[in-house]
Amino acid sequence: MPTMSKKIIKIGKILHRSPIAPNVLIAKVNSFVEEGTEIFNENTEKIGVAIETFGPTNSPYLRIKILDNAQTNLQGDIFIIEGEKTRVHWRKKPKRKRFYRRSKNWKSK
Repeated sequence: MPTMSKKIIKIGKILHRSPIAPNVLIAKVNSFVEEGTEIFNENTEKIGVAIETFGPTNSPYLRIKILDNAQTNLQGDIFIIEGEKTRVHWRKKPKRKRFYRRSKNWKSK
């Protein structure tokens, strides 16, 4: 049985934690990264999973959902291992429910 060699590819650099969600990192990446791709640091320790790629196509950014057991000091370059993927469940902020109030002068006919 032939062995499959996997490639480790540098995709970008971590910028900062998200100001909205404490378990999400923002990273500057070189190209589009598919949702669910596992993200690793320089020591090939898994730090999280790609949630979404956003921003301009020539210089995109990436949201990374941090694992619970990931280290607290998350800085430096990020890598992917070609072919490593997991399913990710993540929702943006919940939509605000609209509240309609009838005016006092409103009368039904």
